[in-house]
Amino acid sequence: MIDNVSKQAIERKKHLPSGVQQLVVIDIRGQKMTALQEFKIKQGIKNKSNGIIKPEQIEFKTK
Repeated sequence: MIDNVSKQAIERKKHLPSGVQQLVVIDIRGQKMTALQEFKIKQGIKNKSNGIIKPEQIEFKTK
C-alpha cells in the first residue's frame, strides 16, 4: 500500500498545477491499528513519495 500510494503521488504531481495538495484517506474501518502503526504508515508514505505527501495530509477513516 505504501509503495502504491507513493508512486501514484509522484506520478500525479507531474500532471497537477503547481501548489495543489494531494490528500490520502486510508479506510481502516473494522480493523485495529495502533498509533505506532499509523505513524509508520505516514512516515513510509512521506519518505517514499519524496515528501510530496506529508503526514498531516494522511487521514485514517475509522467510521
